Amino acid sequence: MKIGIFGGSFDPVHTEHVRYVAAAKRELGLDTVIVVPSYVAPHKSGGAVLDGEARATLLKIAFRDMPYVRISEYELDAGGTSYTYLTCRKFRGEYRQDELYFLVGADMLENFFSWRQPEDILKNVTLAVCGRGAERCEKYRERFRKCYGKDFVIVPFTGSDVSSREIRLELFFGKKPMSLDPAVYEYIAEQGFYSDKAVSSAL
Repeated sequence: MKIGIFGGSFDPVHTEHVRYVAAAKRELGLDTVIVVPSYVAPHKSGGAVLDGEARATLLKIAFRDMPYVRISEYELDAGGTSYTYLTCRKFRGEYRQDELYFLVGADMLENFFSWRQPEDILKNVTLAVCGRGAERCEKYRERFRKCYGKDFVIVPFTGSDVSSREIRLELFFGKKPMSLDPAVYEYIAEQGFYSDKAVSSAL
């Protein structure tokens, strides 16, 4: 099988995340996409605003019409800082004979060279770059090959410029973000997520 792994804080999950997954499935011929919400992402020392259970619930709502998507709570259960190399090791062990791709946004490729143990990541998966600006990633291809002796693939997809932080701010001020699935927004509103004054400093 061909399996995609898509990690992130998803705080909250928005429509571009869903479109990324759909594009990756279509362009790479993926059989399954595993979406993995992080406990604490390495680049977000303060952690997510919502707890893991709430973010996982929102992911299940957002991907409810995509039966090939599986929400994994591996990083949430592991706790601590969520390092990609450990996640890739875990799923390589689970899918030993399958072709694995790790999906990253185009804006993350430049930073990949400073990730924890990038060689270990690429030993287990192929990096798949997608989203807005992916065509500009060609400039990193030669450096990538020289560093790792491997290549990445580009998923043709032009997404919108959507920021989870901006969505949180809109929600905090009582607005309805256009980039949220209506069912996701409805659940957020029902639960009062992102509206508490106590979390305003983290928005």
